[in-house]
Amino acid sequence: MKKVLLIGLESSGKTSLVNKLKGLDHVAINVRGSTKTYDKHQLESYEILDTPGFRLGDQLVIHEILPKYLLEADEIWLVARGPELNASMKAFDEIVARYELQHLKFRLFITFKDKGEIIEFDERLPVEYLDLTKEVPTLQNEAIDYKALKLVKAPPSQSISYPNILKQVIAFMLVGLLFVVPVYISYKISQFLEPLYDEYILAHLHFKHETLSTLLTGHYGLLSIGVFSIIWALPVVILLTLTTELYNEIGIKDWITDALDPLMQKIGLTGADLLPVITGFGCNVVALEETKSCFVCTKKTCISVIAFGSACSYQLGATLSVLSANQHFHLLLPYILILSIGTIIHAKLFQQKMKVPRLTPRQVYLKWPKLSTILKRSWPSLHMFFTQALPIFFIVCIVASVLEVFSILNTLNQFLGPILATIGLKAAFAPAILASIIRKDGILLLNSEAMHTSHYDDISILIALIICSTLTPCLVTMLKIKQLLGTKEAIKILMKQATTSLLLVVLLLSLRSLLQFVL
Repeated sequence: MKKVLLIGLESSGKTSLVNKLKGLDHVAINVRGSTKTYDKHQLESYEILDTPGFRLGDQLVIHEILPKYLLEADEIWLVARGPELNASMKAFDEIVARYELQHLKFRLFITFKDKGEIIEFDERLPVEYLDLTKEVPTLQNEAIDYKALKLVKAPPSQSISYPNILKQVIAFMLVGLLFVVPVYISYKISQFLEPLYDEYILAHLHFKHETLSTLLTGHYGLLSIGVFSIIWALPVVILLTLTTELYNEIGIKDWITDALDPLMQKIGLTGADLLPVITGFGCNVVALEETKSCFVCTKKTCISVIAFGSACSYQLGATLSVLSANQHFHLLLPYILILSIGTIIHAKLFQQKMKVPRLTPRQVYLKWPKLSTILKRSWPSLHMFFTQALPIFFIVCIVASVLEVFSILNTLNQFLGPILATIGLKAAFAPAILASIIRKDGILLLNSEAMHTSHYDDISILIALIICSTLTPCLVTMLKIKQLLGTKEAIKILMKQATTSLLLVVLLLSLRSLLQFVL
């Protein structure tokens, strides 16, 4: 069985090609970097290794461990978009020369047949020009030396201008719509459901046994604050996930990343790194998995930005609930603004000291979305919410209730009280801060009765939310960072994140002092 390595630019159709060879209909041509890891596929005569795509810029940037697999392959199958064949062949030339692959055998698959010009080549060559939405590769003719593939006449590459200010403004607006619309609709849904549950269900639940009452309907009870997790987080999870996958399906994400690449350069990232950051607003762990396709020079910075500033859907849902329940919903925009500014500060303070390549803009092809594909792509994130996020939050509620039953929570609050007092917070905030270290929807503990019966100013609420959101990533995210970078680097990222978080707190405290002085 021959070992085959599949390589090409991002979104060239490598995964779709493999799916067609395996008899599958799924074609993923619009999602940048749909392959995040090295995936093996067994065919009758071939073992095909599908690889993450690379990008063109002021230098050719390929995945850090690709050279290892290049040297182990028997054949290399090159995949290139028809409209970008010229640029792709130049990149392939460089790779073949850089890693001395002239002795290997090659095939060439040219995709996006419906988007490009007529391409001339000798039919005896192992070259196939395909529309993967309709055609299946035949693997006709034997693989040959790379030099012979140079007989393929590639048309001149289409000239695509670098993004201007207008394109960048439109890209920012599209990113804003990605969050504003689903978050606002989610807020309205949850605002409607919460009082109904409170009036018609929770108000009628009474338990004679004091311990059972605390566990189920107490300050941190499963049927009180636990259900609020579903009411406030679930709509955000569903709508954000669907909206993100809608952007994926249409192809808007590719356009956004190219448009914002020059701005992302200023904080040590590329436009391509924006995609994992956006994914983090659905789930940080999924986003961190996507950083495997980041460049070496930006990977750590991207991971750090996701951990600090990508407010996952569970965190957003919990934040909406807290702001609504405490009559502070007007703080949503200031909260998002502070989180965004803090993320930029964090990225600038701790960005890697390596040159970041400027990426060459690509031709982006948009298409009409299919609901079935959007639902199929959304299901993994939704499944993770039901099987991982909710159970863990319910465990957090149970643990908090048990601690309250045995008065341990009061002792813990008394211990943390003086520490929190140094940043202007009271001990009542302690349970939420501790719980948010485990899960970001632990922020919902700010909805406890102890919080509702007290009145806190806007700055105190913002400080509490910023600490809960950014002091540390959630426990699962921390473990994922350790898996990706090792214990030493993970500890460094945690220390840097805590530093930036406390810096934001100091700035908010300074703002409070200034307001008190002025007013």
